[in-house]
Amino acid sequence: MIEFEIENGVLKGYVTEEIVLPEGVTEIGDEAFAGCNSMNAVVLPQGVQKIGAGAFEDCKNLKSVTLPNSLIEIGRSAFDGCKELSSITIPDSVTEIGEEVFHSCKNLTDVTLPTSFKKIGAAVFAHCTKLSSITIPDGVTEIGKEAFFWCENLTDVTLPNSLRKIGDVAFSYCEELRSITIPDGVVEIGEDVFFACKNLTDVILPTSLKKIGASVFAYCKKLPMITIPEGVVEIGEKAFFTCKNLTDVTLPASLKKMGDDVFSYDPLDYENNMPVTIHAPKGSYAEQYAKENGFAFCEI
Repeated sequence: MIEFEIENGVLKGYVTEEIVLPEGVTEIGDEAFAGCNSMNAVVLPQGVQKIGAGAFEDCKNLKSVTLPNSLIEIGRSAFDGCKELSSITIPDSVTEIGEEVFHSCKNLTDVTLPTSFKKIGAAVFAHCTKLSSITIPDGVTEIGKEAFFWCENLTDVTLPNSLRKIGDVAFSYCEELRSITIPDGVVEIGEDVFFACKNLTDVILPTSLKKIGASVFAYCKKLPMITIPEGVVEIGEKAFFTCKNLTDVTLPASLKKMGDDVFSYDPLDYENNMPVTIHAPKGSYAEQYAKENGFAFCEI
């Protein structure tokens, strides 16, 4: 006999390892199944509208989750630490997803996101170390802080034209990421966004961009060249710190400010660094910067 604790339609918990959700449940309460290591699959019935914070957190053997089309909200850390979860499809009915929902789902390889999304929350897929591909659907305007932090096998990222902001550290330590195209419409890239993406070689930045944050491409050791588009007015400190193979940088006439150590190197990692040549319009701030900081300058 399965016994559930239900209050006003909210499932609060259970007293058996066998889980068959009854009809009438509209919400999975906070931490309702947290730490249930015996559970390997869950099917939520139609009618469930909300999954509470930490509802399935650290269900270490949970491999399969089926979400209903009635679902609207997934709370913070709902599936955090579900190490055996390999795929997830979030239905189009979902309009809100909390922070760290799939954090440390180390075997997650297949993710389908809904077109209803407006924002990818902070650290939602951080430490999903087997995730290799992600398509952010059109309609998403913001990728939150650390959203894909340390997804070390992420190689393919597709960003939508609706995107306007990429938060700090969003793709930091995505070590297998080789190329990225940031769509027109993005006006700001936060700090450390592509920090230590050590295999990144191809970057296309949009003409809508106004500011490049601090340490955005720091330790991208294979990046050979970069073109900063016209319209950018500021590049943050250490933006290209210890980019050992960076040789050609094209800077726009619009640029007015550059932080400290933009093209400097880690003194502990100084061997085999390539000299940087700055390409920019004559009489520009970039030319002045090149001369004052000892970089070769080439007029464009």
